[in-house]
Amino acid sequence: MQSCYQTELAHVVSLTLW
Repeated sequence: MQSCYQTELAHVVSLTLW
């Protein structure tokens, strides 16, 4: 569950930085 959440968070951060 936490892994999935971290993946989603990383995706959001990636889009934010992009």
